[in-house]
Amino acid sequence: MDELVSCGMNAESSNKEPLLGIKQRPWWPFIPLTKYVTPLLHCEIGIGNDLFTMLRNIINEHIETYAPGEEAIRRAIPALKQVIEETTAMRDSWDSLDDGKQLKTLTRTVAAYKRQWEEISNSAGEKTNVEDE
Repeated sequence: MDELVSCGMNAESSNKEPLLGIKQRPWWPFIPLTKYVTPLLHCEIGIGNDLFTMLRNIINEHIETYAPGEEAIRRAIPALKQVIEETTAMRDSWDSLDDGKQLKTLTRTVAAYKRQWEEISNSAGEKTNVEDE
């Protein structure tokens, strides 16, 4: 009981992960541990959940069947991630060059002119619609 009380005090005083599920001091530390009743339902639920988790893991690992081609696609994922990383690194290095910076500037300028053009054409369309009424 003394250890349980000390673990509870440590858990209450720190923001660490609870040790063995102990989050606070026992309410009645004067009652001996031999007089406590184990909550069997909670134990059964916990064991049942563990068994279901283990069963699902076994099914996923050994029994699950893949669709045709899925195995090859799963094996290709690491290589595809490597290609994405290399391409990203190449793009980033190109973006830092003068040509990359110039392309970004031109792209932003074109997008700004496009927005302005759309605003002008929308406002001109609204004026003609008002005049038609």
